Amino acid sequence: MTLFERVFGGNDAVYGLTEAAIDSAIAQYGESQAVSFPDTAYSLPCYYAVTGVKVGTLGELKAALGVVKTLMTRAPRLNDAFMSGVATALCAEFIEVLKYVNGATPYEAPCYGHVADAFVRNLGVPLVTGDIPGVAVILGSAPSADEAVELVKSYQSQGILITLWWAASSTSSRRRATRPATMSVWCLWDMM
Repeated sequence: MTLFERVFGGNDAVYGLTEAAIDSAIAQYGESQAVSFPDTAYSLPCYYAVTGVKVGTLGELKAALGVVKTLMTRAPRLNDAFMSGVATALCAEFIEVLKYVNGATPYEAPCYGHVADAFVRNLGVPLVTGDIPGVAVILGSAPSADEAVELVKSYQSQGILITLWWAASSTSSRRRATRPATMSVWCLWDMM
């Protein structure tokens, strides 16, 4: 299997999951149900950044999925692989926003989903001036809590903002995610 086949196959799989999730939400709530992340002026910030279009209802979200489909070109070129990545990221945003339909609050501390505009704006100047020289996104879990703490502290010592991602629905993943907090590691949720 080539790298292009992996990229395109993964994109197709995520697109299928997204389409099914949107169809299920429409069946449950109807196309006119409002959809948006809380505390943002952009409804779906990534989709808005890519297209300049705000999405306000599940029906509009379904139409936006058609726009995402146009990004999923399949020529074996770097741009096509890149655009498939953009399409996959937008699909992930669509799946995530569905968790907030009807005013739901899908996460409890120390877990956070969408980060509010005000919080992101507070980070804007330090990111531009270099006071925060970068952002590290850590996916999954470390082999041990000590290794997780070591990794997080190494980034923190450089002033790098760290975002941890894990499967919040998994009890064992949730336990792993809370270990650094119990070992005196300052984390993003401490600022929220």
